[in-house]
Amino acid sequence: MLLTKLTLHNFGIYAGRHEIDLEPKEDKPIILFGALNGSGKTTLLEGIQFALFGKFAKFLGKNKSAYVEFLTNSINRRNLQNSASVSVEFATKRRGKKQKYEVVRTWSLKSNGTPTDSVQVFRNGELDMDLSDRWIEMSETFFPSQLSDLFFFDGERIESLAQPARCSELIRTGLNSLLGLDLVTDLSKTLITLERRLKVEGVSEADREKLTRLEAKLSTLTEQRTSLQTELQQVFEKDAQLKTHLESLRNQLKQQGGDLYTQRDLLVQRQNELLSAIDSKRSEMVELSASVLPLALLERLMKEAETLSMSGLTASQKEVVKDALESFSLNVLAELSKRKNLKTEQLELIQSVHAALLAINSDGDSLPEINLSREAIFRNRTDCSIQKASGLKMVLELGKFQTELDQIEKNLLAVPDAEKLEPLFLEIKTTEDEVRSVETSQKSLDDQIQRVQRELDAVQKQFDNAADELKKHEANEILLAKMKTRLNSGREVLNLFEEKIRSKHISTLEKLIKEGFETLLRKRSFINSISICPETFSLTINIVGEGFVPASKLSAGERQLLAVAVLWALAQASGRKLPTVIDTPLGRLDSSHRKSFVQNYFPNAGEQVILLSTDEEIVGSYHQSLKKFLSHQYLIQYDEDKQSSNISSGYFQPVKEAA
Repeated sequence: MLLTKLTLHNFGIYAGRHEIDLEPKEDKPIILFGALNGSGKTTLLEGIQFALFGKFAKFLGKNKSAYVEFLTNSINRRNLQNSASVSVEFATKRRGKKQKYEVVRTWSLKSNGTPTDSVQVFRNGELDMDLSDRWIEMSETFFPSQLSDLFFFDGERIESLAQPARCSELIRTGLNSLLGLDLVTDLSKTLITLERRLKVEGVSEADREKLTRLEAKLSTLTEQRTSLQTELQQVFEKDAQLKTHLESLRNQLKQQGGDLYTQRDLLVQRQNELLSAIDSKRSEMVELSASVLPLALLERLMKEAETLSMSGLTASQKEVVKDALESFSLNVLAELSKRKNLKTEQLELIQSVHAALLAINSDGDSLPEINLSREAIFRNRTDCSIQKASGLKMVLELGKFQTELDQIEKNLLAVPDAEKLEPLFLEIKTTEDEVRSVETSQKSLDDQIQRVQRELDAVQKQFDNAADELKKHEANEILLAKMKTRLNSGREVLNLFEEKIRSKHISTLEKLIKEGFETLLRKRSFINSISICPETFSLTINIVGEGFVPASKLSAGERQLLAVAVLWALAQASGRKLPTVIDTPLGRLDSSHRKSFVQNYFPNAGEQVILLSTDEEIVGSYHQSLKKFLSHQYLIQYDEDKQSSNISSGYFQPVKEAA
């Protein structure tokens, strides 16, 4: 099977339609893509897998919600598109005759936002409805999904498989997939289930039905609990993501002056309160100035008037009083006469003073006696002192109000524009609503799990009690013993079969791993043998001159080469000629081993090898080494204006030398 063309339409970062020729030329198995990180390399890898396997693609996992989310998020929304498609064309040979197939997957969003998808399969250019309807089943004949991990991988997986435990697990799962031993494992599980069901045999029909109902209920409740726990884990992850996003949004809002904006109404309210308080305080001061407060301006004059009323004046004193009164009288009287709120007693005092001044004989040497009582003058002086203190207090309060008002008006000027913050406020509110919704879902799921667990415990207890009662029947015990013996025997046969068939193929795999490892190391006659433990699937290398060395004792770089040798060997052992697609092929490799990969692995990994490289991997001398094996070269570049990645013929220029 060889891939001949990949077509992407509004898929992921690729807006519009993109067709890529993948058909390798004779003796040139490599198709090389160059792209910066984030430009769409991994999207290509996922596109090929998704086209072939749909929801069973390994990178999607087994969660149905992950598939729905993938469909929704994989539509390029530029120009408000709501549909996308991916198609892959491949060629096979059946009975010596070349056949061409094209698998087209299309999906779109309904009005409620949920995706709907379809698949069409064309054979030699014509739509094959039967093949389309049965593609999930028929795809396994072209490219078994269980083998996809052996042919689709990236540099990160190579690094992971360099850990001995992960490498052993790869060998175990790879052998099971190649030999169909998964079926043996499933059969063994079925025998265990049958053993439990034997408790039902040999009893009355009513008891049989009761146990059957209880067993079915146990199975249903267990599935419910598992489903709820899976959903709860997803809710936990979503809650954490939302809260992290919400914290980031709040920090953005704070940096943009959001705190002042949220306090704006309070600031405006306080501004109005202060303006009202200032107006009120000024009115009080006006009223105060309309009372006896103006007489405070005459405090010295009133004091001397009081003295005048107590005793006569000397000639010089009279002259002083005369001059002072004459210079001050008219101005003060004119000003005070404007006051409409003066008390009668106060007005009389002013008029008396003025009359006394008018009566002064300019040619005489004595002042006429002013007919004012000492008590009246003292009383007005006292009132003036009190009002003066009140006025001073009002001035201080007014100053305090004005200072606070100035600060508030300064803060109001610093409040950012509502239109600027509106999108951020809206996103924060939406995220907060989502967090509340997720937390509600979390609590609901917790309650449901606890309820299901209580019910499960109760039903399990009923089942155990009923089974224990039935075991009291001797006939049933005899039957159980016989059947258990047979079941155990059956499981032993299965285990023996699994052991023998695995042992037979382990020896083949050991030779293939040795050949691949020596090729990558570029050291012939360096290794006597490589052995795989049938129980743990761990690798042991018999090195010339050193003896048996466990894989864990190799250097990190050597373990990386060994991991690739295992992948290579498993792919060869499958007996299938399938395309190999590697993302960031050199990204995780030691620089000392990159040359070996380029020269010895990539040209020999298969009849078709698709490499997705960054500008720091297959460049310079590495690129030159591969040129004679290249059928096609493509450069993936992101266009900021079009907000899309584009694929064109060519490669990175200028070529950089690899480290």
